[in-house]
Amino acid sequence: MVSDSCSNSCLGDCTCEDCATDCSAPAVNIYCVEGTCSAECDIDDDCLNKECDDKDGCDDYGTFKDYHDRENTCNNGCTCTDKVCDVYTEIITDNDGDGYDTECDNDCDDNPAACGAGCNPGITEETCDGYDNNCNGQTDEGCSDLEVTLLELYYPPSPTVNKWVVLKARIKNNGAIPSSDFGWQVKTGNTVSQTTDDSAWLGAGQTKTIYPMFKHPTAGTFDVKLIVDYDTNVFESNEGNNEGVIPVTIS
Repeated sequence: MVSDSCSNSCLGDCTCEDCATDCSAPAVNIYCVEGTCSAECDIDDDCLNKECDDKDGCDDYGTFKDYHDRENTCNNGCTCTDKVCDVYTEIITDNDGDGYDTECDNDCDDNPAACGAGCNPGITEETCDGYDNNCNGQTDEGCSDLEVTLLELYYPPSPTVNKWVVLKARIKNNGAIPSSDFGWQVKTGNTVSQTTDDSAWLGAGQTKTIYPMFKHPTAGTFDVKLIVDYDTNVFESNEGNNEGVIPVTIS
């Protein structure tokens, strides 16, 4: 609060001094002041809050602390207090109850309806289930990986309409563990010509030669596609190499 007047004093010739101090209130008061123009300190608007966001983070025990900004006030001498950032809220998000939170433990899947407790940084091995179990940014590494490494026409050399055509294909498991059972499917265009059940499997690093078949009701040249593990029964580290395509002319 600033007074609108100040005290005059007597001069040596018994005239009164004309107080020249401008005691009108400033347009913007940016300081706590006291003693100027009979000012008194009665509000705290001039004291800025103590910003504490830079202290947010994980403590030595792995708990995230969200520090609150502190409100500074005017002291009796109209100086501002300098509050300490020591008020915080602990935040622990562990929806799947696996003991790993998302704030400090880097739990990559905290959704109980998804991978949930089956995914956290404490897991050392992948389980080949389509999730990043050990939270290392990779999915199903070290799992099976079926690849079509060869696809060619086997018999007859000159296929004809509505007659069975035999292909020769080679499949390799590039993965580090055996695959589960898988089947395959042959398509000419969008037409499914043959489907096998899930009766084959491959050990880690093993190769298998198969002889899938198809026939087609019309003459022409068609793209014939072989899809291994067409029903995605095998969890793989790479699902993008399960197909092979060759053109076949039917007369």
